Amino acid sequence: MLRVLFRPEAVMLPDQSRPVVAATLPVGADHITEIANRF
Repeated sequence: MLRVLFRPEAVMLPDQSRPVVAATLPVGADHITEIANRF
């Protein structure tokens, strides 16, 4: 599930925001879901 959420985020977000998503991965899937919901 992480890959499914991460791939769209990596494509949608600009290059400068990708490190933010990468830093969120170790925190937990809940934060990734929140980021995905914003879009």
